[in-house]
Amino acid sequence: PLRNRAAYRRHTLADTLLIESDSLTNLSVAALILIIQNPNCIYDIGFVMSFTATLGIICLSGEIYKILPQKMPNFLRESFSVTISAQIGTLFFSVFYFGKISLFAVIGNLLVGILLPAIYLFGILALITTLTPLIWISEVIILMFRHWVSFCANLPGQLQQFPVNSAVLTGSFIFTVAFV
Repeated sequence: PLRNRAAYRRHTLADTLLIESDSLTNLSVAALILIIQNPNCIYDIGFVMSFTATLGIICLSGEIYKILPQKMPNFLRESFSVTISAQIGTLFFSVFYFGKISLFAVIGNLLVGILLPAIYLFGILALITTLTPLIWISEVIILMFRHWVSFCANLPGQLQQFPVNSAVLTGSFIFTVAFV
């Protein structure tokens, strides 16, 4: 929520001053605003992972989208490119903070990206209309969502453990920077 508010402030200020706005500048200013408000947020893993994932998406998703097969449906290409971009953006910090990398995150996030809009749509419609069938549909979709996440999380070998040492951190840092 704070990142969204900071980005909104930057966007509103740019509109007021008739300055052209771009995603990278907005992200940078949002980070700066949050760091000025609370300098310790740079130590918050949520802050770091959120900003590096967003940075990866901004910098890489367009290029990754272009190299995915043209025959793949557009919504799948978009989902894959965003998910892969976020994974690359957070790679260094995933290794640094957790010492692990999820091999099936891209596959898991693909279905999550498809199910979340349905969850939002049916959930909002159920709240507005209080129609029981919509509530049931929402519950079924949420159940499918939970089962899919659990299935992906429990696949054998899905988490690769890395010893957190300087060679692994340097390698993951170089890999991340090379792509971003």
